[in-house]
Amino acid sequence: MSTAIQKEDILNLDSIAQKALSTLGVSGSFEETFAVADAMMQLRTAITPAMMERFLSLQNSRLGFMTDKNPKVWNKKENAYNKPYGPDVVRDCVIEATLRGVRTIGNQFNIIAANCYITKEGFEAKLKKIPHFEEFKPSFSVPKIAAGGAIVECEATWTLNGKPDSMKATIACKGDDYAGSDSYIGKAQRKFYKRVFERLTGTSDPDGEADVELAAISDRAPGQISAAPRFAPATTTAAAVQTAPTDEEAEAKAGLAPARGAAPKAVPVQPELAPDADAAPETIQGQLGQFMGDAGVTFDKFRRWAGETERLENADSYSSWEDLPAAFCEALKKDTRSINKCVIRCTS
Repeated sequence: MSTAIQKEDILNLDSIAQKALSTLGVSGSFEETFAVADAMMQLRTAITPAMMERFLSLQNSRLGFMTDKNPKVWNKKENAYNKPYGPDVVRDCVIEATLRGVRTIGNQFNIIAANCYITKEGFEAKLKKIPHFEEFKPSFSVPKIAAGGAIVECEATWTLNGKPDSMKATIACKGDDYAGSDSYIGKAQRKFYKRVFERLTGTSDPDGEADVELAAISDRAPGQISAAPRFAPATTTAAAVQTAPTDEEAEAKAGLAPARGAAPKAVPVQPELAPDADAAPETIQGQLGQFMGDAGVTFDKFRRWAGETERLENADSYSSWEDLPAAFCEALKKDTRSINKCVIRCTS
């Protein structure tokens, strides 16, 4: 049975946090620095084991906050289910979220790579707290699909102290082959709300994400994407590849992008080497490396692709084809669509 939390202990937490929050915005002030540092130390001490038990129960729930260590998700690198974050990480992220003006409920922040990450819901809540900020009307375009993600045009109007104002922005969003329109718009909303908040408050809100999206996205002119062989099971036939719809056609049918002319002619699947062939690698990792080498894909480019598309955790930690997890290579071998996208992206 959970230990009860005393009301005075909760009021003490609120008092400590409020004292620190009241000093924020004092530009270049040591008062602000020491107030936040004192609040961090005091809150770490004031959070009781009973409180910590509640905070831990809120993680990986949208009623509380999501993390990248959901114990229901299989971690391919560890070959086991994720282990949720422990008390120290959760405590410090809860404290940081509170001092940055968001709640620990309603998915207003996430824990990613053991850091506090303010979400779309969090920035929306922060905007609503700005005095005399009213009539906020955001709008977002249909995502324009690009290599590595999509581009979303964002716009909003509002009034501040009764005066109308507006903002426009072009937001680049990272995504993989399976990302949908709603996913891209959600990412764009979060980035756009953050920019609006920073403009209105004159602050630069720290960000907990490692964002390499702009470097990964590039619009391609018609005809730039060429077909490539696939790392596929022996049962896959060239005829099946040639009749499969291209990504360009699928995007056009979904209304996400205009059709870009005739689809490139597909290259027949290269048959797998026989088990007794002299040149056949003995491991699945070696087979993948040989196929990629024949297709003109270096290990560095493959590793970057695997990391950017979030198919392989800690992709930078692998130094060669043989280091890759066998289970990851086996799964990729069965996913002909993704391996074809990888070759196209890494050789275009």
